[in-house]
Amino acid sequence: MIITCPSCQKKFELDDNLLPEDGRTLQCGSCNYKWFFKKKDEIKVFEKLLESNENEKIDNNETNTGNQSNILKNQTNDKIDETRKHKSKNLSILNFFNYLIVLIISFIALIIFLDTFKNNLSEIFPNLELFLYNLFETIKDLQLFFNDLFK
Repeated sequence: MIITCPSCQKKFELDDNLLPEDGRTLQCGSCNYKWFFKKKDEIKVFEKLLESNENEKIDNNETNTGNQSNILKNQTNDKIDETRKHKSKNLSILNFFNYLIVLIISFIALIIFLDTFKNNLSEIFPNLELFLYNLFETIKDLQLFFNDLFK
């Protein structure tokens, strides 16, 4: 089920099983607006959309009504697709930063691991101590750079 926030008009996809018949309080994930939502309210909105589509059509016979419901379903599916595309764009940017953070943390964990076992690993990698020293110096330089940048 697609639910629209009354405040910011953002659309959310919600599982029908999560909404009891009596309704429940919802909170918008975008603007934090809270409202009480009933399934009957959504049905009323759907009926209003159906009525507005019926008013646009001149011929109201049974085949036309079937066509109108198909048109309404197509419009609803198009809106759902647009919402998913919009979410995927936001998620792709967010995912990029999430992956970047994980990459940085993993790199730091690797450095700590190498530093912890440098005596044992120096037999396999003879220049490991020099490599770690250069990495630490680079991290210190980056820290000084960001300190100067944000002062």
